[in-house]
Amino acid sequence: MRVNYKLENGSIQIREVPDEASPEQYKYGILIGPPDLSGLSLTNRQIKQLSSELALKGFGDYSDTQGRRSELLDIIRTVLNKRDKNLLKQILEIYQEEYFGG
Repeated sequence: MRVNYKLENGSIQIREVPDEASPEQYKYGILIGPPDLSGLSLTNRQIKQLSSELALKGFGDYSDTQGRRSELLDIIRTVLNKRDKNLLKQILEIYQEEYFGG
């Protein structure tokens, strides 16, 4: 099953764990995403917030982005207070690159 795992720095990741795993075991799960967004032209705080919002909304890998562009734009608006389609394109490229081995 997929779970949200909160790191010590406060960031949230999506991890795949066995159905019977306890929350204490989530850290040993397989990292699903979100991918590393540090290459975006955003502050560290914005990247951390964006990554956490993506995880909370279930955007772990590229397949999770399919048919959900509007939802992604809403997440961007939450973080940046604007619907930035250029940033959406950059984020989707990062997801694609990680998913397809780019």
